[in-house]
Amino acid sequence: MNSTAKSDPCLRDNLSIPLDCLKKHSLPYTENNISYDILYEKDILRAAACLTEAYFSDPKTQLCAQTELIGYQQYFKKYNPMFLDICKAAVEKESPPSFIAKTLSEEVVGVLLTGECHSDDLEAAHPLCSAAAPPEYEPVIDMVKQLDLQISQQYPEIKTHKTLHLCNEGVLPEYRHREVGLNLGLLCMEHAISGGYDYVIAETSTRATQYILQKYVRFSVVAELNYKTYSFKGQHPFAHLADLPSELSCQSYLAMVKQIDRRKN
Repeated sequence: MNSTAKSDPCLRDNLSIPLDCLKKHSLPYTENNISYDILYEKDILRAAACLTEAYFSDPKTQLCAQTELIGYQQYFKKYNPMFLDICKAAVEKESPPSFIAKTLSEEVVGVLLTGECHSDDLEAAHPLCSAAAPPEYEPVIDMVKQLDLQISQQYPEIKTHKTLHLCNEGVLPEYRHREVGLNLGLLCMEHAISGGYDYVIAETSTRATQYILQKYVRFSVVAELNYKTYSFKGQHPFAHLADLPSELSCQSYLAMVKQIDRRKN
């Protein structure tokens, strides 16, 4: 662990403060033996491995990749290049920063990748659209594009205002329920506020992320695609997703928006 990491009061304490008034923590920041920092080039491989492993238990990925049939090793070989592409792109753009959570032994256990929306074609700007995604992952990319299209239609001002895009988040299964995802989200919101952003948008596909963004960060749901009714090339690839025995399962893929009130800052 970086010896300059500082121990600060619990990030959760900030939930008693209006989110639009959050002050930026210095990084690296340490809480409960987990160090939070910006994603740098030296951590790309470990961040990509973390996302690959985290998404192995994601119900959408399980259905697309048929993980029960191919097993973890084959899945990792096939999907790690996609997450490696996304992490490399996040580091290359430098701003806005993406964030990681690491253990004392430097294992990356959580990742939150971000992007800045400045494209007239929001639904084509998501990192997944340019990554080395396996063909069977197309339904997921299609859902992201549809949700982003609805965001841009309902919030056309996003294209002309400074907007932060929460693109991909993953936490290793053994580190869930330890507020790693919540802390990554809060640090990202601190950056959005201090960085002068007007909006933060996200597409959320798991129960935990939807809960965190709605309950703690006060995001509004602006669009949703129901897994049971969603159709891709005449098929319903996620019709039984909500029935999977997973803590991540939910009913819909959601598009969410948070408007930052600049008058409070």
